[in-house]
Amino acid sequence: MTRQKKATGKDTKLPNPLADGRKPPIIHGIQTKRTKKLKAYLALGMVSDVVKEIRKQPENIHIVAGLVTDESEYIRSNAAKALEEAAPVFGDIADENGMDSTLDVLVKALGDFHMNVPKRVAGILGLAALNGADGALPALLEALSSKSPTVREGAAEGLGKAVANESIREAVLNAFAKILHNKDANEMRSFIRGLGNAAEYDQKTRTLITRFLIGFTHSDWFRNEMEKNSVAYEGIAGSVAEVFGRMKKAEAAQP
Repeated sequence: MTRQKKATGKDTKLPNPLADGRKPPIIHGIQTKRTKKLKAYLALGMVSDVVKEIRKQPENIHIVAGLVTDESEYIRSNAAKALEEAAPVFGDIADENGMDSTLDVLVKALGDFHMNVPKRVAGILGLAALNGADGALPALLEALSSKSPTVREGAAEGLGKAVANESIREAVLNAFAKILHNKDANEMRSFIRGLGNAAEYDQKTRTLITRFLIGFTHSDWFRNEMEKNSVAYEGIAGSVAEVFGRMKKAEAAQP
């Protein structure tokens, strides 16, 4: 502890500028400057420039995640878009301090009323889980129990995207079993929509998705809805067909 002498000759403790987790003034100043710069880019619609800044300095992902809750709908939407494009970076900083709080911010953003934000944030969390960010899967699983239907559907889509990660695949499929048990058609459709992204990865993942979808279409719930020709059946059947279409396209693109 730094000390200074008073006129009396006694030592007096000086306040610690780093107490209570405070950052050194120079570091705080740098972060404030970065935040202003990134926010300005987003306000001007320069999303690609923000993505470049994240890839150049992965820790910028925390700053941009914070802007997903900005008061401006335009900035929130662009921040979510930038994070979605830069999502693989989450895997590079999975163990970095601050990731848990960043993921918490993103989970809350799933309930954003702006139509583009929840969908993009779901994709971000799913891709973060896919790329190895340890806190992303627990965050999605917790969001699946939210009181908000929008948050639950977003979490379901994110989980569908993460199924290509073998290390968490069992947990992801168990989560879908819970969705099926709850008979929530919107969440099922969101999960299946997420599978469409995973279908573009590798042959092994596409084979797994094919088996999964065939099993799902033979489930009691699906057959009952099909017999009734319900709205839920039509919507989900369309999503299933879309996933198969994306897999076929991915296969055709293979060298």
